[in-house]
Amino acid sequence: MGRQLRLSGPWSLDAAALAGRDWPNWLSNPRLSGTMDLAGSPQAPQLRLRVGQPQQHVLGPWQAELRWQPGRLDLESFRSRDLQASGSLPLAIDAGGVRSGPLLARLRLDNLPLSRLNPLVGTTLLGQLSAEGLLRGSLKDPRPDLNIRLQAPGAGPLRLNETWRGSLRDRAVRLRPEQPAVDGDLQARLNHHWLPEQVDLRRGQGGVRLTGTPQRFRWQAQDLTLEGLSLALGPRAIPRPLDRKSTRLNSSHTVISYAVFCLKKK
Repeated sequence: MGRQLRLSGPWSLDAAALAGRDWPNWLSNPRLSGTMDLAGSPQAPQLRLRVGQPQQHVLGPWQAELRWQPGRLDLESFRSRDLQASGSLPLAIDAGGVRSGPLLARLRLDNLPLSRLNPLVGTTLLGQLSAEGLLRGSLKDPRPDLNIRLQAPGAGPLRLNETWRGSLRDRAVRLRPEQPAVDGDLQARLNHHWLPEQVDLRRGQGGVRLTGTPQRFRWQAQDLTLEGLSLALGPRAIPRPLDRKSTRLNSSHTVISYAVFCLKKK
């Protein structure tokens, strides 16, 4: 019988120091900690890691269990209060370095408050996001195949008092409202940072197009039905419904202003 490896104990890692740079404010706690178990022969070792954080800005507290054996890395479980995931990644370590294959992961997201994403996108988001499905492809360019649901979404002063369902395939989002609601659909294209660079919203016989970045969208509206929308203005930002069926929005601006809306009565 050959020599066997056996090593176990706690570990911790300051990821910010390892990266040699400052982390963004939203990634407020880059320190990771957990336990590890290394076993097997030197030719075919197996490593099991348990890792987590007591608090993370987007996910809250989370824990994960991973297992590595020659040629493969398995995410056996990832658990936070909103997200559950598991998956596998072909992963080889040899004299040429680290080589990875296509990722395959399954995830489920339940009612994530979109407000937690505000530091990432640089604007105020509202509502809750749920998603379920697969993530495939390379680590550098993963391709989602998800069914998603948005409840009471909003951005800045605008809130939409509806639930929308649809899909995220690759970098394309397509959603439709649950009934009863004004008939419509939403299509969005995401950039390589997974932020929207173009959004087309149709409601009734009109619609609005947004292009640019969430920090500074250029938008143009034509006969956009405002039924179901709420607008929060003033120091107390109390949402007030824009539910008059005869009201349409026709305007074009560089940013979505808190105070300037051009409404035309029909």
